[in-house]
Amino acid sequence: MSNFLDLANSLKAKMDFEKKTLELDVDYPEIIMNFEYQISGKILVLPIQGEGPGRMTLIKPRILLTLYLEEYEKKNKKYYKVVKNTLLIEPQGLHYKLDNLFNGDKALGDNINQVLNDNGKEVYADVKTSYEEAFGKIFATVSDNLLTRVPVAELFSEK
Repeated sequence: MSNFLDLANSLKAKMDFEKKTLELDVDYPEIIMNFEYQISGKILVLPIQGEGPGRMTLIKPRILLTLYLEEYEKKNKKYYKVVKNTLLIEPQGLHYKLDNLFNGDKALGDNINQVLNDNGKEVYADVKTSYEEAFGKIFATVSDNLLTRVPVAELFSEK
């Protein structure tokens, strides 16, 4: 399995030691999320019902992550810990595929999937905040695990 950063088209990182912020700006060719879903309600104005496997593909997403850090000392060495984060996920396009909609009714399922894809940005806008919060917590936890174990002097070269 590839490292998440190895899959990026580009990565820009900026550490502001005065403000204690680390900003990452990452572009990917795509991010594919496979999941199990259960839905009963409306998307846009159309009724939707089903459960089963689903897939959402973010096409050419740009991820902007800002980590707000706090410095502390341990064994006479300076470390950072993440105290807050913000994450923006901005895909250029989206593709949805929900299997087994309407108890496997292929015609209805295909129609709803087409509507989801024709209105991908509007559908994504409804879930964007929850995805950004969830992924933000994951990125912050992973970053914090690194930052709290490796001293600042080892992470960032002095200039």
